[in-house]
Amino acid sequence: MLMNVKSEGDAVGTVQSSDALRCWMVAGPQIMRITMEFKTFIESKRKKLQETHHHEQTKSTQATFAQQIRILTEVIEQMENPFLEESTDLLRRCKGYC
Repeated sequence: MLMNVKSEGDAVGTVQSSDALRCWMVAGPQIMRITMEFKTFIESKRKKLQETHHHEQTKSTQATFAQQIRILTEVIEQMENPFLEESTDLLRRCKGYC
């Protein structure tokens, strides 16, 4: 019996002490069950994290961002170089979002 346990590689070192071997044989299945439960839990958490998106990765948020970029680009293209402006007035570079 000791050779079968040792040949599997899980009880290397415990066969030298009958108390350690007995403890390993009694607790081994429970330790394996707990380890498997933990692995399953971690894998499910990892899977949920991969499925979760940042709140700014939705289609509507991306569409709003693209629209705001188009509007800003139009405003910049309509204006002349703001660094050449000699007026003391403040310039507003966007429409409605600022």
